[in-house]
Amino acid sequence: MKFSKKLKSILFFALVLIVLLSSVVFADNETPVTKADNEAGIMLVDENIETTSNVVSKTLYLANSSVTIDYPVEGNVFVMAQDLTISGNISGNVFALAQNLKIETTGSINSTLFVCAENVTIDGTVSDVFSISSNLTINNNARITQDITAGGSTLKLGGTVGRNANFAFDEIYVSDSAVILGNLSYSSRAAAISEDIVSGTTSFKPIEEVKIEPKDIIKEKLNDLYTLLVVSLVIVLIVVYAMPKFADKEQKIVENKLATTFGYGALALILVPFVCLLLFCTILGILPSIVLLFVYLFIIMQVATALVAIAMAKIICQKINKNTKGFTLLFSMLLVLAIWVLELIPVLGSIVSLLTAMLGLGIIVYAVFHSTIEPKKDSKKDDKIDMSAGIVLNKKMEKMKKINKDSLVYLVFFVFIKPIDYCTELKKLDSIN
Repeated sequence: MKFSKKLKSILFFALVLIVLLSSVVFADNETPVTKADNEAGIMLVDENIETTSNVVSKTLYLANSSVTIDYPVEGNVFVMAQDLTISGNISGNVFALAQNLKIETTGSINSTLFVCAENVTIDGTVSDVFSISSNLTINNNARITQDITAGGSTLKLGGTVGRNANFAFDEIYVSDSAVILGNLSYSSRAAAISEDIVSGTTSFKPIEEVKIEPKDIIKEKLNDLYTLLVVSLVIVLIVVYAMPKFADKEQKIVENKLATTFGYGALALILVPFVCLLLFCTILGILPSIVLLFVYLFIIMQVATALVAIAMAKIICQKINKNTKGFTLLFSMLLVLAIWVLELIPVLGSIVSLLTAMLGLGIIVYAVFHSTIEPKKDSKKDDKIDMSAGIVLNKKMEKMKKINKDSLVYLVFFVFIKPIDYCTELKKLDSIN
């Protein structure tokens, strides 16, 4: 089953959240970087911090809407930003998630650059490059001292590649100053790189235009639906019949802690890929990072939809007084189908996918870290009333019903005693309020 469109939408909105959250969290941080910060190797900075005189000796973590590294870094760099500029020397690896990345002529990375961005521009020196970007520009002054592997939409190639180059771009433009000293392997819509600039061998694979007919799209969507329903049915059966307490907990979480659950889900959506990236950088953490990434993708693509459907189904069943496992199963599957239909709608579908992923992740996180769920506090005025007075009044009304309506006592009760008694109870209630 292909999830590329849905996954792309979720990750796009996750990137937007990263940028927004990072700018909010660090926008007011104007504390200068100290020697202790350098020794710890951790700096959370914004554009207002002057760091040109500092040397970071260990790992550097950066997050902001705009980040400029114009100072030497002896360790690795992990950065999330909308705009990232590197003009200093970095001895370690750089892991970058950004909208725009620029390595200026004075900037250099002595190890490997791992980057996922919309636009990447290289004017300086980088040892190795792994890039996924819409637009990659390697200007004439740029130098890739070893290998480069890159893919995206448009490549503008200049400068020098010291060893091998592997490219996969729709369009490739090559300047006269471009040099590849090793082997070249690339794919594009048309051959654009002359073998004259390549010292080694050249391998070219054209990207063929694939015509997609409406029947193929319908078939693919139906296959997606079939897989979704099968997987969701298995999850719903397990949760509803084998884990009924968890299903009830889901309902309580959504009913009483919806905003908090969305917050947990947003954090998980952003932080888990970042944690996977950190683990992948360590030898012992490579396998755990791969496993965690697959679990994460499976949750946001499949499990989240089923969990959200179960929680909503439990609420609906309670409202219509049909809170049985059979009805929960039925409404859960109907809601899974409804979510899938909504995800087919342009723009709205992307938002629905994001919200479903966030809520599903949030339910899991909340259920793991919270054993109990406190119900919402009712702010209505009648919550302040001491119900004991109401209980007394109800008991007297029950006694009233037992009085023989054909008797004189009944008449006396309603004409004289009842009004007095009723007024007394109202005064008690009013005094309590």
